[in-house]
Amino acid sequence: MSAVNLRTKLFQESYGGIIICGYNWGTDQGSSVSAASPAGSSFFSNQDTNGFRYVNRLINLLGLWGLSLERKEGRETKLERSFTQTNWRNTETKALSDDTWTEYELNCGNFLETVQHLRPRLVIFCGLRLLELLNSPSVLPLSEKGFGKHLGEPRYCVKPKLPGRKQFRVGFQDFERVRVIAIPHPTGSRGLSNEYMEQFRNEIFSRLREALE
Repeated sequence: MSAVNLRTKLFQESYGGIIICGYNWGTDQGSSVSAASPAGSSFFSNQDTNGFRYVNRLINLLGLWGLSLERKEGRETKLERSFTQTNWRNTETKALSDDTWTEYELNCGNFLETVQHLRPRLVIFCGLRLLELLNSPSVLPLSEKGFGKHLGEPRYCVKPKLPGRKQFRVGFQDFERVRVIAIPHPTGSRGLSNEYMEQFRNEIFSRLREALE
């Protein structure tokens, strides 16, 4: 790749694994990673090197969906090493609104290069607008170089509203080489509850399991 935009270290299991992709490097995640910096020093769920609020919440959600990840250095397995964390852009902003949507369309190359290089079986977008972005007319032809041809339009699933809880969508899309899940942003979605998101366990776990087989 011409640039590196990763929080996690690259392992053998990183190739053909699972990519976690957010919008950009928000202030909750620190500013140490940029397009010019090397990949991270450890695995995705390492609480000592990647114990940010955003990651902690995401790991908690993965646990609700049936996938428990080790947090301690030295105890990681192939499972933990299968996860790679990146972002669509290598910018660091306090809010998504600080970057225009046109900038996201024009700066898709780094993420798409990452996909072409790592050949993941599953991409988890932390933000539903990223799935919309992937399918935008200017990006989709480029994305298919790494994802393969899309096998249908994005599908959105909504679960029954729980008392006192907000409803959110989860998006799914299949490509020839990659399956995609798009979830609400773990820390940027106001009112996102564990109880509501746990209802997506069957749909999400089946894709997680398939990607890790």
